[in-house]
Amino acid sequence: MLVTLLGTRYAPQTTDKILFLEDVGESPYRIDRMLTHLRNASKLEHVREVVFGEMRDCSDPYNDLRDVLKELFHGDNFPVAFGLRSGHGEVNLSLRIGAVAPLDSDQSTFRMGQSLG
Repeated sequence: MLVTLLGTRYAPQTTDKILFLEDVGESPYRIDRMLTHLRNASKLEHVREVVFGEMRDCSDPYNDLRDVLKELFHGDNFPVAFGLRSGHGEVNLSLRIGAVAPLDSDQSTFRMGQSLG
Protein backbone atom coordinates (compact mmCIF):
# COMPACT_ATOMS: atom_id res chain seq x y z
CA MET A 1 0.00 0.00 0.00
CA LEU A 2 2.84 2.37 0.81
CA VAL A 3 4.25 2.26 -2.72
CA THR A 4 0.86 2.95 -4.27
CA LEU A 5 0.61 6.19 -2.24
CA LEU A 6 3.77 7.62 -3.79
CA GLY A 7 3.04 10.70 -5.85
CA THR A 8 -0.24 11.36 -4.07
CA ARG A 9 -1.07 13.77 -1.28
CA TYR A 10 -1.34 10.72 1.00
CA ALA A 11 2.31 9.67 0.61
CA PRO A 12 3.80 9.45 4.10
CA GLN A 13 6.56 11.72 5.30
CA THR A 14 9.47 9.48 6.27
CA THR A 15 12.10 12.02 7.28
CA ASP A 16 13.34 11.28 10.81
CA LYS A 17 10.72 8.55 11.21
CA ILE A 18 10.75 4.85 11.96
CA LEU A 19 9.40 3.10 8.90
CA PHE A 20 7.50 -0.10 9.75
CA LEU A 21 6.98 -2.43 6.82
CA GLU A 22 5.01 -5.64 6.86
CA ASP A 23 3.52 -7.85 4.20
CA VAL A 24 2.24 -11.35 3.67
CA GLY A 25 2.54 -13.66 0.67
CA GLU A 26 4.87 -11.44 -1.42
CA SER A 27 7.89 -12.89 -3.18
CA PRO A 28 11.28 -11.42 -2.21
CA TYR A 29 11.84 -10.06 -5.72
CA ARG A 30 8.58 -8.08 -5.48
CA ILE A 31 9.54 -6.72 -2.06
CA ASP A 32 12.92 -5.76 -3.51
CA ARG A 33 11.16 -3.91 -6.34
CA MET A 34 8.85 -2.05 -3.95
CA LEU A 35 11.72 -1.04 -1.66
CA THR A 36 13.78 0.09 -4.64
CA HIS A 37 10.81 2.20 -5.73
CA LEU A 38 10.66 3.76 -2.24
CA ARG A 39 14.41 4.43 -2.39
CA ASN A 40 14.12 6.01 -5.85
CA ALA A 41 11.29 8.20 -4.54
CA SER A 42 13.67 9.42 -1.76
CA LYS A 43 11.54 7.86 0.98
CA LEU A 44 14.51 6.02 2.52
CA GLU A 45 17.01 8.91 2.43
CA HIS A 46 16.29 10.33 5.87
CA VAL A 47 14.49 7.59 7.79
CA ARG A 48 15.68 7.05 11.33
CA GLU A 49 15.13 3.28 11.28
CA VAL A 50 13.40 0.58 9.23
CA VAL A 51 11.55 -2.19 11.06
CA PHE A 52 10.07 -5.19 9.27
CA GLY A 53 7.26 -7.32 10.61
CA GLU A 54 7.29 -11.09 10.39
CA MET A 55 6.80 -11.03 6.61
CA ARG A 56 4.83 -14.31 6.65
CA ASP A 57 5.00 -16.43 3.50
CA CYS A 58 7.28 -13.90 1.79
CA SER A 59 9.51 -16.44 0.15
CA ASP A 60 10.18 -18.28 -3.05
CA PRO A 61 12.47 -21.16 -4.00
CA TYR A 62 15.11 -18.82 -5.43
CA ASN A 63 15.54 -15.97 -2.95
CA ASP A 64 15.86 -15.61 0.80
CA LEU A 65 14.10 -12.43 1.92
CA ARG A 66 16.67 -11.67 4.62
CA ASP A 67 19.47 -11.92 2.04
CA VAL A 68 17.57 -9.61 -0.31
CA LEU A 69 17.07 -7.08 2.51
CA LYS A 70 20.72 -7.28 3.61
CA GLU A 71 21.84 -6.53 0.07
CA LEU A 72 19.31 -3.74 -0.39
CA PHE A 73 20.17 -1.93 2.85
CA HIS A 74 23.91 -2.64 2.80
CA GLY A 75 25.77 0.60 3.44
CA ASP A 76 22.80 2.59 4.77
CA ASN A 77 23.40 4.65 7.91
CA PHE A 78 20.30 3.56 9.81
CA PRO A 79 19.44 0.35 11.65
CA VAL A 80 17.20 -2.26 10.05
CA ALA A 81 15.33 -4.76 12.19
CA PHE A 82 13.43 -7.85 11.08
CA GLY A 83 10.71 -9.93 12.69
CA LEU A 84 8.64 -7.56 14.83
CA ARG A 85 5.58 -9.55 15.76
CA SER A 86 3.01 -7.13 14.45
CA GLY A 87 0.81 -7.41 11.42
CA HIS A 88 -0.48 -10.64 9.92
CA GLY A 89 1.17 -13.10 12.32
CA GLU A 90 -0.21 -15.11 15.20
CA VAL A 91 0.68 -12.25 17.54
CA ASN A 92 -0.52 -8.87 16.33
CA LEU A 93 0.94 -6.07 18.46
CA SER A 94 -0.56 -2.66 17.81
CA LEU A 95 1.75 0.12 16.65
CA ARG A 96 0.56 3.67 17.28
CA ILE A 97 1.21 6.07 14.42
CA GLY A 98 3.15 9.07 15.70
CA ALA A 99 4.33 7.36 18.90
CA VAL A 100 7.90 7.65 20.10
CA ALA A 101 9.46 4.22 19.60
CA PRO A 102 13.24 3.96 19.91
CA LEU A 103 14.90 0.92 18.39
CA ASP A 104 18.00 -0.38 20.17
CA SER A 105 19.74 -2.55 17.60
CA ASP A 106 22.47 -3.54 20.09
CA GLN A 107 19.90 -4.95 22.51
CA SER A 108 17.38 -6.01 19.82
CA THR A 109 14.62 -4.04 21.50
CA PHE A 110 11.81 -1.88 20.19
CA ARG A 111 9.79 0.15 22.71
CA MET A 112 6.62 2.14 22.23
CA GLY A 113 6.41 5.36 24.24
CA GLN A 114 4.27 8.44 24.43
CA SER A 115 2.62 9.99 21.38
CA LEU A 116 4.30 13.04 19.89
CA GLY A 117 2.87 16.49 20.50
